[in-house]
Amino acid sequence: MSDDHGRDDGAESELGEDTGWADDGDEWNDPASLHEDDSGRDSADDVSGRPVEVGADSSLAPWETGVGEGGFLRALGEAVGAIVLSLVVAVVLALGTGLAMLLAGFEVTSTPTLLVSLTGTQAGFAVGVYAYLRWRNEPASNLGIAVPDLKGLVLVVVGLLATLALSLTASLAVTLLDLQPAQNATTSQASSDPTSLLLLIPVMLLVVGPCEELLFRGVVQRRIRERASAPVAIVLGGALFASIHFIALVGDLSAIATTIGILFFPSLVFGAIYEYGKNIVVNALVHGLYNSVLLALSYLALQFAPESAQSDGAAAILDVVAVLL
Repeated sequence: MSDDHGRDDGAESELGEDTGWADDGDEWNDPASLHEDDSGRDSADDVSGRPVEVGADSSLAPWETGVGEGGFLRALGEAVGAIVLSLVVAVVLALGTGLAMLLAGFEVTSTPTLLVSLTGTQAGFAVGVYAYLRWRNEPASNLGIAVPDLKGLVLVVVGLLATLALSLTASLAVTLLDLQPAQNATTSQASSDPTSLLLLIPVMLLVVGPCEELLFRGVVQRRIRERASAPVAIVLGGALFASIHFIALVGDLSAIATTIGILFFPSLVFGAIYEYGKNIVVNALVHGLYNSVLLALSYLALQFAPESAQSDGAAAILDVVAVLL
């Protein structure tokens, strides 16, 4: 039926729907307004109806601050809490798997025990990530999981070269300053058996790279990014990532601090890649390849200079690799 102005009720209803007015005309329904979801956090819907999540799926400019629950200190506290939980689980799993290997007849310093314990440690990180996602009621897809496209593959190559260049430069600077860095216990142990270095490569690619990036970029950096700009999130996430290596370092406090300082530089590259590419798979590849290249260099030094204890060149390479991993 038409009204006095010649419009029918359907048109009026359609107009009301398009402009966002409710049918009773008393309330404004803004389609882009924030709403409270089931988990109690604010979120927004994009034009496709898919929730816009903060972090990997966000289109924030680097200098902008994301939208997340609580303030900056809360975000930082939750990020640190995720690391602590992951470490506790990692230690338990590493000790448990190591003990199982000993009961099975393997020596503490054997290559199988090393590989299994390392895998157990990284599994602890994965458990921490899973617990965090469950607590936040988030799907894993929010971390940015996708097969790398051409842009992603370019990022992998650029990221690998950048991490190697930065870490080697930092290591050289430490040498020139006559500072004594600590060494990575895993690499030092594996160096006694060159073959074990090659066996560590697939572990780095399939376990270490993915697990560490899921935790430190997918959880830690992404959570801090919700309440801070990109530079702040990258620096803090990188500092936490480098610091956590103290559990695998051998040396006094000054040597451990020096090594953490060196490791901070490649972690900045990891953070920048995640901020730019929004794909944790790309980060996992860069991280895994970075570690693998260092292991390959160590293997070549041992293989072609078995008397490396008397060879300054081979010893220097092994020292650098032991620090950078």
